[in-house]
Amino acid sequence: MSRATILALTITGAALALPACGGNKPPSGESISAARYALRKAEEDGASQAAPVVIRAAQEKLEEASRLRDQKKHEEARQLAEEVALEAQLADAINRNARARARVAELEESAR
Repeated sequence: MSRATILALTITGAALALPACGGNKPPSGESISAARYALRKAEEDGASQAAPVVIRAAQEKLEEASRLRDQKKHEEARQLAEEVALEAQLADAINRNARARARVAELEESAR
């Protein structure tokens, strides 16, 4: 299992555990909007290239969250939207890491 997959599973598990912490939770519509924004931002920054599997999974979960909200399953929709936001952050981190590695490789090559 790759490090990215393990990290994605860890983040997803943490997202599923968060509801047990209680506290004020945003309505599902707000969570979905925030998740949609985070996903769009990650895609615009190039995460689709560096982490296509994570982005596609997040897109599918976002669609499912919208369906759940329409079915009045607000808690499930909110939880899924939170997972989407976390996966968007993961994809963005993978993208930044890939860019940094590419830059290091360029610098190493120019130093030779």
